[in-house]
Amino acid sequence: MNSNIKDYKSLREEAILMHKNSKASQNYLRDILYKKYNFKVNLSQPSNDAVSPSSNYAKYEKILGIKFNARITGGFDVINTIPDEVQVYTPDSFNITGKKLFDNSDIYAVFVHAFSEKIIYISPKAGKPVNIILDYSNDSYPIQLIIDARDKEPSTINEIILSGKSEELPPSVIMHEISAGKDSNLEFNILYLGGDSGIISMLRGNAGEYSKLNINEIYVGNSLTKEESRIISASANAEVNIRKTVAASLNQKIDLLSDIINNERNTRCDSSLNVIASGNSVCYAKDFAEVKEGAKSSLSHISQRGIIRDPTASLNMMPDMSINESYTKASHYSYSSPIDRDELFYLESRGMSEEQAEHLISLGFFSTNISMIKDENLKNSAISILDYVLKKKDYHLPEELKRIDWEFDGNIGLVKGIKDKK
Repeated sequence: MNSNIKDYKSLREEAILMHKNSKASQNYLRDILYKKYNFKVNLSQPSNDAVSPSSNYAKYEKILGIKFNARITGGFDVINTIPDEVQVYTPDSFNITGKKLFDNSDIYAVFVHAFSEKIIYISPKAGKPVNIILDYSNDSYPIQLIIDARDKEPSTINEIILSGKSEELPPSVIMHEISAGKDSNLEFNILYLGGDSGIISMLRGNAGEYSKLNINEIYVGNSLTKEESRIISASANAEVNIRKTVAASLNQKIDLLSDIINNERNTRCDSSLNVIASGNSVCYAKDFAEVKEGAKSSLSHISQRGIIRDPTASLNMMPDMSINESYTKASHYSYSSPIDRDELFYLESRGMSEEQAEHLISLGFFSTNISMIKDENLKNSAISILDYVLKKKDYHLPEELKRIDWEFDGNIGLVKGIKDKK
């Protein structure tokens, strides 16, 4: 453990004292946390032009076709009616013993908890999606979300994350803690959109007996994104599916580390990553799977697929596994390449230009993960956002985004009007 990291109580006391001097607390936070990551972070103080008073959340409501329940910054703003399933705490008032999920040995989780201004506790209900937007336009203090799913019928949380508008701003930190209780069924969709500063995200999850936990993450915005996740099928017959879709462009830096664990018998863990790297972007993806001893009749799988659209882009994918149980099924694969010339030739022979063919192949490549999102409206919004980013090779979304007409046919996406007609 880092010598600067103490127990929670002392960290919290120090955070309260340092809160009086925002520069001091920001420097301390960056020194302890940010310097540990691969990509260099600009530690200079941001100019006034780097900070905006708040994001235009109405823009994203229009793009996504949803109404947000709340905008979360260092505080908590109710935009529309806030459901009973969402509760807001300060760290001092939060029942740590009853609801805390992380282990105190997890120094990052302890640190984020100590410096969080607010703790957002969500217990989703079936048929009542919770839509939230995390806005880091002018506040780099950590935000902590604790999600406690207990409903047997499918429940949904849609979360949009916006970073600051300038690379001068320090990266912001978010901590997700997810508990899928016995027999629960949760879909958690996270979209990283907008902003030019960085996001450091930590995600911890436990899936209880006979539960199903689906996590869909779509990475579009932010100049720097670093995520480290650890998801456990903690009890017998639990199922965990993590699907990550990355559209990297311009000079974006993306570093993803995923750890999935089969802890008990008859559990399932599946991690799927699709990446397209364009421009001068740099992407690292490290996926690790572990099957514990005693996790008999379990399934563990990692897939990593990548397309490198420009020779100036860099993509590094590293899958790994540790199997400690004989009676289980485990597999992984990873590949990256430019777009297949034979596929381009086939579509061009049907009358498409090379640019149209490349775009359609790229969008179909993404649709394998996007098609698995159950929330139909968000699924269609996500593929439209990816369509725009792929065309422009730019993650800055316009005020208005044209929705494309896209059919999800199994795992294959087809645009109406350009199907291959026999």
